[in-house]
Amino acid sequence: MVNDAVLTSYLDSVPRLSLCSYPTPLQPMARLSAALGGPEVYDSHYSAGAYGLADDAVVEAIRMGARLEALQFDPVYSGKGLAGLIGLIRADHFPPDARVLFLHTGGDPALFAHRSLFSE
Repeated sequence: MVNDAVLTSYLDSVPRLSLCSYPTPLQPMARLSAALGGPEVYDSHYSAGAYGLADDAVVEAIRMGARLEALQFDPVYSGKGLAGLIGLIRADHFPPDARVLFLHTGGDPALFAHRSLFSE
């Protein structure tokens, strides 16, 4: 079994080729932000590590979603998004009266590939 640190190190060493100019999760989406009236659409502080690897914040967010709301989040996409949202809420990023929309994109099958994280 490959440990997460070895896999992360390997994935970080693989060269990447940009095939298009679409924004990635680590780039701001300035036009979308402007169209929405100025809020920052993406905060790169919550990238949650390498693709396909869940950090502690992601695991906590997935467990909270399941325990508190009976919602399933995967550790690849939606769980990372929820972890970022929780981080922003804890950092008082939103005013108390703000309405925040979280778009759950699915991904439940990915939970099976990461079942060792949730075996409790």
